[in-house]
Amino acid sequence: MAACGPAGPEPLFLDDVVLLPATDPRIRNVATVSVRTGVPAVLDIVADSGDHVVRATEELATMSHAVDIVGLLHDRAYEVTVRAVAIDGRSRSADDVPDLLTPPLPDLFPEFDVVTLDANRVEPGYTLMPVAGFTVASWLVIFDEELRVVWWMSSAESISDARLLPDGRLVYIEGVTGYVTDLMGRTSAVFSCLPDCLAYHHELFPTEHGTYLTLRGSTLQLDAYPTSVEAPEDLAPAEIVTDAVVELDALGNTLREWNLDEILDTTRIGYDSVSTEPGKMHDWAHANAVQSDGDGLMVSLRHQDAVIRLDSDGELDWILGHHAGWADDLAPHLLSPVGEGFEWPWHQHAPMWNSDGHLVLFDNGNHRASPYGGDPDPWMSAWSRVVTYDIDTDTREIREVDSWGADDAGRVWSPAMGDADALPSTGNVLSTWALVTVEDGLPHGTTGHGNDATRLLEVAPDGSVVLDAWLRSDATDQDQGWRSYRAQRLKGLWLPR
Repeated sequence: MAACGPAGPEPLFLDDVVLLPATDPRIRNVATVSVRTGVPAVLDIVADSGDHVVRATEELATMSHAVDIVGLLHDRAYEVTVRAVAIDGRSRSADDVPDLLTPPLPDLFPEFDVVTLDANRVEPGYTLMPVAGFTVASWLVIFDEELRVVWWMSSAESISDARLLPDGRLVYIEGVTGYVTDLMGRTSAVFSCLPDCLAYHHELFPTEHGTYLTLRGSTLQLDAYPTSVEAPEDLAPAEIVTDAVVELDALGNTLREWNLDEILDTTRIGYDSVSTEPGKMHDWAHANAVQSDGDGLMVSLRHQDAVIRLDSDGELDWILGHHAGWADDLAPHLLSPVGEGFEWPWHQHAPMWNSDGHLVLFDNGNHRASPYGGDPDPWMSAWSRVVTYDIDTDTREIREVDSWGADDAGRVWSPAMGDADALPSTGNVLSTWALVTVEDGLPHGTTGHGNDATRLLEVAPDGSVVLDAWLRSDATDQDQGWRSYRAQRLKGLWLPR
């Protein structure tokens, strides 16, 4: 009679819980919980190492579960609890869930030397940034609010622009190719211009339309190009590297492009526009950033010491930069400086608008002069800063609102790369001094450190420093030191569901 009775409810867990590594084997400090349940349920997962806890919860009930865990600390043994809650109200925890073991950091992996960290005043969230040495591997790393490593991906190539989108997709450029993945390494798009051009480089900017802006490098043969920065008026045939701004769809197809050599004057140069190495092409403009601003876009040109804006039709709107050497037809687009204490940026990086409508950028400060007039600063006295400008587009006037680094104690020079981000919650500015080589007039190689270092600096609206941290190496361990590119503050770690 018992055998003929009604069947009991389906069991919650149909098989044992399995912990799977990342899809991309280069990624560490993640795992996927895989299990099947007999009825639709959601999983609530807790990973506890004793000194650190990570929790992951499903949003939708299902019977086949694959839940990702991210944000784990390295070199830990996490006890994992997997609890299923069925839609009929039943709940149960899985038996015999294996421990989750995270690996130690690789040898010579850089760790922050924290000088200042005001936990009550920094912008909350994680920090995503690439880190590399010239003679060792490079990594893309996420640090938590205490600047502890909670995720990393190794790479044999240099990683530049990287950001995490609200839907959990990770967008980055590795070498000369752009990628869209997630934190588990599931790739959804690859953007490559090879072999038709040199590279996609510096930036892969997601627009509000679901497209991406990037910079495409290519070569161009010219009949006339300056032969030296000492005599920029002397012209001769030359081959240069030029750039175009390209808008790509989600599959990598080109939707629109703007060739910068058709917009600007290719006979105008800045310092570093003319190569002195035999057989090497001249790097005319060295575009290093592009961002959409709604009805137009901004492009930073390192070797022109200028930021330009193009309108929605791709026509030149304005030029932010010193006024020397521009062709007569471009001069009307130059912004005019007003106010006391104004200084132009030099070899700048990463311009962006803040919530007040001001332009924030990282002023690397290389040379602080033009081949068309003025003596360049000596290398040992160079310095970088973060600067904010107010631009009046009606009068074409530009005013310096504030800056940090020029007159503050301990001048620091980062001659390449760099970033300055206006943060939304606190109004702080997070800056990445990506390749620091000189502090207070002393090269790093003379102070016991590796030649290069990276500084992560966050400054509050009142000018006070709320975060100051360094990635440095001891010269005896790693004499080249560490470099970065840009740091991004993340509100959280999201994964697609």
